[in-house]
Amino acid sequence: MMADAAKAEYRHCKNLSEAGRLDDTAAVMEGDYGGQIYFTCPVRHIHCNAETLAQLLTDLDALAWNDPQGAGLFFEVAAPGSSIAGGMGGGAVCDGVWLHPELELHRAGVEGVVAGTLTAINSNAIGNA
Repeated sequence: MMADAAKAEYRHCKNLSEAGRLDDTAAVMEGDYGGQIYFTCPVRHIHCNAETLAQLLTDLDALAWNDPQGAGLFFEVAAPGSSIAGGMGGGAVCDGVWLHPELELHRAGVEGVVAGTLTAINSNAIGNA
């Protein structure tokens, strides 16, 4: 929708596996139907599986909007330094995990999930990601 309004091409992948085969792709998590960008991360830094990544979206949405219908996980062609359009200031792609400022308190858990060492942001469980 945002790309159409800006007359820009929206380049994306269907899933984590496809995104992992391309350079400069990022996972983007949003809530409130795009009203808030929760998280971005270059796919090359994601070491958990697709199911664990989807659970991370569920967990972040529960913390922010608690509206599963309005939450989404997308894989966009976006290099570090790119902006991600969205409400509440949008987001950015950096060379690691970017979190909306309201979710910074959960950074350690989010980074553990992305690294594949935690199964959930509030978990001390190792592995199985």
